[in-house]
Amino acid sequence: MKGLSIMLLWTLIETISQFNPSTRISDISEKMDIELIKNEKKHSELEYTSKIEITENKKLQGEMSVLYEMDDHLKSVTVTLSGQCITRSEIESQIGDFSLIIPPRSPALGAVTYFGKEINNKVFLFSFKNSSPDCLSGLGVNFRKNIADYEPYRRSTR
Repeated sequence: MKGLSIMLLWTLIETISQFNPSTRISDISEKMDIELIKNEKKHSELEYTSKIEITENKKLQGEMSVLYEMDDHLKSVTVTLSGQCITRSEIESQIGDFSLIIPPRSPALGAVTYFGKEINNKVFLFSFKNSSPDCLSGLGVNFRKNIADYEPYRRSTR
């Protein structure tokens, strides 16, 4: 029986970067050694979730969400994190510099700043909440978008 997946954040990113829109849910479950629970339909999409643990000489927990469109194509993978902090500098030391993609919409503590990095021709978004601006709060990749799709957000903030 599959349990919580314990892995390095970098392994998680590398694994997700190997997925593509035609990756089946069973392949994701097998590659990551997790059990993905199917949730109710959200409009024209199917969502699967799983609890995960990440070790980085630190203890992090999270929830991974995998979203499929009704045509059975993988749309996105997101991971929300809680626990000890992984800083921007730690991430950049592993994957290189990343760019501001979407600034926070307000100064509220819950507002989020998104930074992006293209990895294996996929744009990964790294989120940081205003309440803890140097601690990673989540990451995600949308398999239907590329870096140019985020340009309107970037242009509107200049």
